[in-house]
Amino acid sequence: MRASRQINHDTVRGFKTSVSNDFYGRSFKPFQPLLLSYKNSCYSYPAVDPNGDYSGGLDIGGSQTGSCRDSAGQTYVRGRWWNDRYAIMYAWYFPKDQNVVQIKGHRHDWEFVVVWINNPDDTKKKPELQGCSASAHGGFKKYAPVPGYDVKDWTHPRVKYYVDTAVFGTHSLDLTGDDGDMSRHIQWEQMTAAARDTLDNHNWGDANFPMGKNFEGNLRNAWPF
Repeated sequence: MRASRQINHDTVRGFKTSVSNDFYGRSFKPFQPLLLSYKNSCYSYPAVDPNGDYSGGLDIGGSQTGSCRDSAGQTYVRGRWWNDRYAIMYAWYFPKDQNVVQIKGHRHDWEFVVVWINNPDDTKKKPELQGCSASAHGGFKKYAPVPGYDVKDWTHPRVKYYVDTAVFGTHSLDLTGDDGDMSRHIQWEQMTAAARDTLDNHNWGDANFPMGKNFEGNLRNAWPF
């Protein structure tokens, strides 16, 4: 395996949608959140390509959205049973997290949502959305049940990436009543080994990739019931 390289944030070619062909993999799209990046926020970008080459991100400075509003995005997804619910983590990478006065923030940002459903392999009835936890400054905003106005078609949580003025004006996630978009989603287990290794072991500065070695700890802390 060759060494991974840093490349410009807007040249990373992400993965096409790919999930396992089973009940679990087929549950990822029906419950995928609709992500809305507010006007003072970057769009999500692919963080790695199949070779394991990674985004260099953007340093803070200039506009909050400078050079980071021209991406179709990438959603990373991983699921597993946790207690008596099935947890699906959806994660997004943003090239920077910057507040309006340019004194707070950092290169690279990882944010994620954990969607909690009941049994996805029950052949007698469809799984149901039972809870949602959104990452916010090292903690979570937890909902169980999820307010109906924050959900589209009963299964898709509406999620905003926005400036949290209560915490120095840096970015986090929360539910919203406004529609966003779904980007191509790639399951953790369907990615190349090179991509998984980079995601989990690269130094993302003040941000932490949530889905590899941090996965179980994040599920434990995100539990909303």
